[in-house]
Amino acid sequence: MNKSYKSLEIFVKKKISGDFSWIFKSFLKWVWTEFDSLREYEFWDNVKNIDWKKTAKENKAFVKNYEFEKDLKILFIIENGSSLDFWSETKTKREILEELFYTLSYSSVSNWYSVWSFINSKFFDFKKDESVILNTLKEINKETPKEEKDIEMSLLKNNLIFYLTDNLEPDISKLKYLNIKNEVILINIFDYFENNLIQEDFDVNFNWFKNIFSLFWGKNKKDVYINTRRKNLESLKKNLKKKNIWYLKVDSKDSLFLKLYKFFNEYRK
Repeated sequence: MNKSYKSLEIFVKKKISGDFSWIFKSFLKWVWTEFDSLREYEFWDNVKNIDWKKTAKENKAFVKNYEFEKDLKILFIIENGSSLDFWSETKTKREILEELFYTLSYSSVSNWYSVWSFINSKFFDFKKDESVILNTLKEINKETPKEEKDIEMSLLKNNLIFYLTDNLEPDISKLKYLNIKNEVILINIFDYFENNLIQEDFDVNFNWFKNIFSLFWGKNKKDVYINTRRKNLESLKKNLKKKNIWYLKVDSKDSLFLKLYKFFNEYRK
């Protein structure tokens, strides 16, 4: 492992050793379960699990009892591209992606779940160790193949899929198909500037990007861009919610661990 990955490893493992590992494991137990049986309702049971048909028939409350899928496989589908190299803050979107992937994948491995990944038309087969993590990190920093092959979706089932991308317009039909036999969480990665056009301490490393956004320096055009961007984000979230696909947006100003912690804690309830 080179120095940059080693520093990332130290940072992530230090963070995960605390409450984050627990909240992540609790989240997985909540989200990936299989129906086992019915039993009578007890005081501490979640009312969302009440079987209303059985309850009405028996005239007393019954809840669905679930069994956790112990051999859970966690798949990371990563969209790689040159746009990830953009930055206006202290780190590029690619570095945010690396930290995000390492946090989620290492949390999975540390809880003895199988991890595998698909990036740059390559599959790294599932294992319960860190080899997949390192191989994927190396692939994140490689150029995208000119003729990139898509994932064979029909072969995927019983996975928790983290779909990582900086694309504001992902293929919804593809995500919907993946979500039929899997559980999908789409995570959008942005630079704060992309959504807000704020120039504080601005130091863009791409002249072409700077030239494009010079068109929006006029207040009216800038406001139109920001409002359109926000509407597109809201539309994406609503569209995904209708299809029962979970969504998380992170940008360069976010505290990544805090954002993930809140996300997993919210959906665990």
